[in-house]
Amino acid sequence: MGLEGWADMLGEEVLATALLDRLTHKCQVLSFTDESYRLAHRKQIF
Repeated sequence: MGLEGWADMLGEEVLATALLDRLTHKCQVLSFTDESYRLAHRKQIF
């Protein structure tokens, strides 16, 4: 889930905006679009 989905998940856009503002302050946000290596190979690992 990306940052844009937090308002829907929490059901309150103002709360989600304030929460994300505090969580991401002085952070670098990385977004990955490819499939997770662990999810793709989970049957081989376990």
